[in-house]
Amino acid sequence: ADGVVEVTLLGQNVNSYGRDLAVDGRRRPIFADLLRRVGDVDEIRRIRFTSPHPKDIKEDVAIAMAETAAVCENLHLPLQSGSAPILRAMQRGYTPERFLDKLRMAEDIVPGLATSTDVIVGFPGETEADFQGTLDVMAEARFDNAYMFIYSPRPGTRAAEMDDQVDPDVAQERFSRLV
Repeated sequence: ADGVVEVTLLGQNVNSYGRDLAVDGRRRPIFADLLRRVGDVDEIRRIRFTSPHPKDIKEDVAIAMAETAAVCENLHLPLQSGSAPILRAMQRGYTPERFLDKLRMAEDIVPGLATSTDVIVGFPGETEADFQGTLDVMAEARFDNAYMFIYSPRPGTRAAEMDDQVDPDVAQERFSRLV
């Protein structure tokens, strides 16, 4: 490892690493194997990874985290919204309930797990009820840290073209309530 003692595995959906590869003639997720292999390098003392996608976080990854001494007991799992309709509009591929199930699974398997998340308020179409869902999930999840943002349209994205943009003052007020 040439003096390197800490490795951070980084990707937009880092825990889907290897899903497009055939291993032993079959496709399978191998991110858990990657964690273990990096952990086998004697000089490596700390392994971190970011950002896993909630829809793809599996029990095998949590088990690898618990069993690999060098893996830091930290999981950044981006919630984005606590509203099923907003998550669907974002094309996130999970529901608030499924997100909480994944979070609890990881917390049950990895002793002392610290958790963090990302949340966006004011995504197009977000109603007060949708925002309340986010507040509810945040209260239930009890994250150790959260990165919170007000949605801002990005040219060329589907969301920027949506008709039901949230008034900036409403988004700011919701953001203030969230933080």
